[in-house]
Amino acid sequence: MNSITVAGNLAKDPELAYSANGEPICKFAIGSKDKSTSDDVTWHNVVCFRGLAENVAGSLSKGNRVLVVGRLSKRNYEKKDGTQGQSVEIIANDISASMLFSTVEITKVNFNAKKEVNVQQTEEEPF
Repeated sequence: MNSITVAGNLAKDPELAYSANGEPICKFAIGSKDKSTSDDVTWHNVVCFRGLAENVAGSLSKGNRVLVVGRLSKRNYEKKDGTQGQSVEIIANDISASMLFSTVEITKVNFNAKKEVNVQQTEEEPF
């Protein structure tokens, strides 16, 4: 099974774009360090789609620490000099804000109504 979970900090604000058929696509990079082995930063390119893409673009910004769960994907592309290159990126299934060094306020999104619903409104929660 091709699955990866990575924790790291956003290198810059997420970039939201739309495909030709109007599907939201969000791209960003996160850097992670393994202090037990070195101080080198490992960079990961992340791509997410649809509602996740819109939520990420509207919620996260440069420096935020996140957890990304997804799968690895290898992509071929053409470089500026015309040669072919390859890139490995994480296609995200889920992204969450890390609460290791911060707190978060969660707002639930109702995609059918395109209206935000605050999670603290317990009368709308099933439990």
